[in-house]
Amino acid sequence: MALTLAEVPISPNGVTSSSMASPQKDALPEIDFLQLPTGQATSIPPDTCLTQTPRPFPNPPFLPVERGVYADLDITLTADQGQIDFGGEEKCNGLLYQLSSPYKVDGNFDFSYTPPTLRILPNNTINLSLINNLWNIPTKPQSSQNTNLHYHGFNVSPLPGSDDVLIHVPLLASSATPQDPYPMEVDIPPTHQSGLFWYHPHFHTTSDIQVLGGMSGGIIIEGIEKYYPIVTNPIATKEPILLPPASRVELLVIAGQSGDTYNLVSLLPLPPSTETPKKAYQLATVAVTGDQVTYNTGGKSLVDYITSQTPTELDPSQPSPHELAQLYIPNNHKGTFTFGNPRKGVFTINDKVYDQNRIDTTVQVGDIEEWTLLNATPGHHAFHIHQLDFLNMTNYDPTKPQGDQDTVDMPPCITDNNTQTCKELSKTVVRIPFVNPVITGVFVYHCHILAHEDRGMMQNIKVINPPLAAPVRDV
Repeated sequence: MALTLAEVPISPNGVTSSSMASPQKDALPEIDFLQLPTGQATSIPPDTCLTQTPRPFPNPPFLPVERGVYADLDITLTADQGQIDFGGEEKCNGLLYQLSSPYKVDGNFDFSYTPPTLRILPNNTINLSLINNLWNIPTKPQSSQNTNLHYHGFNVSPLPGSDDVLIHVPLLASSATPQDPYPMEVDIPPTHQSGLFWYHPHFHTTSDIQVLGGMSGGIIIEGIEKYYPIVTNPIATKEPILLPPASRVELLVIAGQSGDTYNLVSLLPLPPSTETPKKAYQLATVAVTGDQVTYNTGGKSLVDYITSQTPTELDPSQPSPHELAQLYIPNNHKGTFTFGNPRKGVFTINDKVYDQNRIDTTVQVGDIEEWTLLNATPGHHAFHIHQLDFLNMTNYDPTKPQGDQDTVDMPPCITDNNTQTCKELSKTVVRIPFVNPVITGVFVYHCHILAHEDRGMMQNIKVINPPLAAPVRDV
């Protein structure tokens, strides 16, 4: 069998269902990725290209340009307005990242809806200079043009100059006035997990419009091949996989013979009552090449063999998922967080809208917390916490492989058929190990439907490390 890994980012703004289709040559419908899955247009200025024939999703370039060139990354990232050229007659307006690096010897990368995907190994550093040139966004107040940058899924420091989303990088003094870039130095620990991550703006109240406009890109921390034929949290299925906003998935494709192709598609969710066929958008095509690979599986099928293994290289500071599930959690390390929508346009956690100057939760390095997440609304939410991963206990099965995650879907509440109000809240239980001292500082947890986060569904958490001599930055 030929094994191929496909790394696919999932939209931060809507639930996406993905499946791997059977080998086929026929092209699937092309994706119009300047529109949300619901058909709601992005918040960028109106543009005729939004109503034209959908265009295929182009693969972004990679940085470094040549695979295998791994060291610290030195990057200048400019948040700007620009026009995206899809190869047609017209161009589309967008809020975009322009990226320059010594690896690009002939200048900047061109504007594109998806900027270059960064590649780096653990135990290296991303040295990034962020420039805010979001000048003169129509109909938006000056404050909406602030920005910053978040390294989604990274287990790194939240202190200023690293993955700190509480700062803001202000707009240039004028469209013609240069400004010193905001320097960021993100050290990736040597034991950091491999896989697909991403970078995007996280300035409260404007993260939604900026991400939808095009300001987000992928980061691959290399080394996942060290797990072959052992992978983390494998799911052996041909059925659609439901993923919450901002999730990522690594796909191990157990393929047929050389020359076969497989299409990865996103299925547009529709109400259960409708008989309209789901609309499929092509995300990726996996082509099978090379010779077959043979494994000694001890008589098991390859799928059963892979799903029965345990990764050989784990972060020694982290409890394994099964160890985490079996721990006794005292009541003083348990919390309940209710996600609500008390009135139109306002989203809360425990009846509070976000306040950057308020610490909502405090823990110490070494604490293991169990949080019960309640959804008090008839719509989905997606719980996400920065700097670390957690174990979803809601569907935990000790007989099956388990993996940690940084985002989890919170299903809608059960509603009364007559009033359409919640009669039973949905419940999701997670266990969070605050054991890595690198996460000491202040960061956030929130709903990753960014329109909800921008409207208040976010809180600050402070992790303190008593033995640490250096002070932790307050909000």
